[in-house]
Amino acid sequence: MPNVCCAADDTATLALNSHMEFFQLARLLRSEDGCDKEQQQQQTTLSLHRLNLDYNVAHEIIDHLFKWKEYDIINCEGDHVSTLIAALFQQVGVQRVALCSQPVEAAVVNALSNGLQLPHSIQEISLKIDLSLQTTRMLLQGINQGSILLKHLDLSQCD
Repeated sequence: MPNVCCAADDTATLALNSHMEFFQLARLLRSEDGCDKEQQQQQTTLSLHRLNLDYNVAHEIIDHLFKWKEYDIINCEGDHVSTLIAALFQQVGVQRVALCSQPVEAAVVNALSNGLQLPHSIQEISLKIDLSLQTTRMLLQGINQGSILLKHLDLSQCD
């Protein structure tokens, strides 16, 4: 089987996408079979593209959050996107989160706001979401009540 561990343009990223079956996703998250040790140690980013984050997929990812420092959540959907966002704020060592979601669900914005209020290690957040008045208020509330380590908040691609 070809090396499928780095399905991205660079060796620092493990990209998981909607074309992969759950068992393939789980194997890539759980084992070191697809990568050599050196390549796996270089990976700092987990990039999720168009995944349906149902209970099984989300919790498989959450169980392995300790392996990466940066997360890209691009156009993922499902009932457990907010669960994954909440888990990222609770995981020590996560430094960057990028979220692209059009439209963004209220539960996801709530998870962002609540996560920002808690102690966390995230230093950079990049959002590409629709910012309604309510969404903006929720994010500002989270930023104002916490986020001591947050150094960079990129809203430049928000509508």
